[in-house]
Amino acid sequence: MILTKSARAVSSIWMKGLFFIGIGISFFLLIGCKKETTENLNTKLQKNQDSLIQSQQKNESKVVQEDFHDFIEMFSQKREFQLERVQFPLPIQVLDDNFELQEIPVNQEKYTFLNFILPDDFLEYKQNIFIDSKNAKIEQRGLNNGYMIDYFFENKNGKWYLKSWIDASP
Repeated sequence: MILTKSARAVSSIWMKGLFFIGIGISFFLLIGCKKETTENLNTKLQKNQDSLIQSQQKNESKVVQEDFHDFIEMFSQKREFQLERVQFPLPIQVLDDNFELQEIPVNQEKYTFLNFILPDDFLEYKQNIFIDSKNAKIEQRGLNNGYMIDYFFENKNGKWYLKSWIDASP
């Protein structure tokens, strides 16, 4: 195909025009877009990785912690629940005839139901509860009668269990 001089001139103008439009668009994109340095990209990537790791750690450590007071209420009311939450054989310590503590393992058949919910007018002994994140202790101290028992509980995976007791009552 043979183009006339005027057609070649128009074609040349179009080509130059497209060339300058392409340069203009490229310039606009280079100036208008935010340049991300490798350092900025690495910083953002590290922050995202740290955030992901923290999120995973939180999810792994989100074991629902059972409230000890709610546990004791249920423990004192339901025998089946109590039996599930005692570590058998239960090592208890009691005073022997020489007033020395001796350990006795109690199996499920010899275990007796415990009730830690005391009425307001109860006068035989006082009860104190000490709790930290992994252990709890209930102290029962008699009022002028020598009664003295400490019950020990342990928190395992967010659930409380009776693990032993010491009966130092004469």
